[in-house]
Amino acid sequence: MPNGGLIVMPDTFTDVYRAAIISLAARSGLPAVYPRRIFTELGGLLSYGIDQVDSYRRAATYVDRILKGEKPSELPVQAPVKFELVINLKTAKALGLDVPPLLQQRADEVMSEAARIHYAARRRGGCMAAGSARAAERADAAHRYFRRNIGRHAGR
Repeated sequence: MPNGGLIVMPDTFTDVYRAAIISLAARSGLPAVYPRRIFTELGGLLSYGIDQVDSYRRAATYVDRILKGEKPSELPVQAPVKFELVINLKTAKALGLDVPPLLQQRADEVMSEAARIHYAARRRGGCMAAGSARAAERADAAHRYFRRNIGRHAGR
């Protein structure tokens, strides 16, 4: 499709069917912008959205405050503060696109095949520092807590 493109919105549907969406965009030759880095890691061209790990880590402070006795209804609403731009150069090359150097410089991460292999190892814990591992464990605990209890706090 000449001069065409695709913007994928953040939604549960797009999260569940991300592999199919990425595959269809690639087969159609459509450059696509995705809402989360996982899309780019799986072969999408570009993602721009909230840094979910940072959001989970910030949620841990809420868990701490609740466990110390504060009422969830009295806590302020927080908006995401950290956004990330991730570019997949292998996909850009496959689509016949040149990513401008300035855009690459502004990106939080530019993925090539080597970067994808490193990221996969890091996700398995091979390259993660001890401090980061503890922070990730706290973020995971916060995520589990909110999944179990958010319905109760929201009056559901």
